[in-house]
Amino acid sequence: MNYQLISGSTVPQLLVAAALAAFALMALADRDSAARAVTPDLSKRALTFEQGRDTVTVEGKLAPNSAEMWVVSLRKLQRLDVQVKTTGGSGGKIKLGVAGADGTVLLADDPPVAEFRGEAPVTQDYSISVIAYDDTAPRYALTVAVLPAVVRVRAEDNGTLVDMPLGTALEVALDCNPSTGYSWEVLQMDEAVLKQGETATRGESDLVGAPGRCIIRFHSIGMGTSVLKLGYRRPWEKDAKPVKVFEIAVNVKAAP
Repeated sequence: MNYQLISGSTVPQLLVAAALAAFALMALADRDSAARAVTPDLSKRALTFEQGRDTVTVEGKLAPNSAEMWVVSLRKLQRLDVQVKTTGGSGGKIKLGVAGADGTVLLADDPPVAEFRGEAPVTQDYSISVIAYDDTAPRYALTVAVLPAVVRVRAEDNGTLVDMPLGTALEVALDCNPSTGYSWEVLQMDEAVLKQGETATRGESDLVGAPGRCIIRFHSIGMGTSVLKLGYRRPWEKDAKPVKVFEIAVNVKAAP
């Protein structure tokens, strides 16, 4: 099969993190009182992850109407999950702000929220601000997860060549209808390059028997090029020819 190159998975060179003094964090007014300025702690602390772990939890204590910053380095399209909560019965109002070193705001501090999930638009450092916006001095626990970048392909990508950095996940979404007994299965794959991960089905409606999409995730575990060939058939009909075939070539390169 001839493969046509598709773009969208090249990771740019890591940018040098700039100070986020421009990311001046101001707490909005208490809904029941006059506006108060938040005093940011501009000394940013780097988040460190234990080897093999993608999640870290750190704890801290805020002065009334103040903010602290934590920094994490992300590659383009890596996913960032952040949650903050008060601890030790300290109470108080806390919220999050997330911004890149280039000034790009991923999460503004208005309206106040304590959770964030999103993808890094570019490779750079990102600051996570924990903000107290009342007169209490809350203790907090901040949990940050950095998940692999995901390259997504669909049925229209059949026959293409997909470039992706080592460590990136590949998500294949194809039309399916599990109520018919049919499902997508791997027919060909280099297991030194790719490893099959979790699968899921998303229905187009709540009606029984409604068609949907099968989501199959693969993890890049080695460099090289692998054919990834999937067939749509009933699992018990191993000798039957698949009614549909999806095939791409996946080229896994060294992560920058």
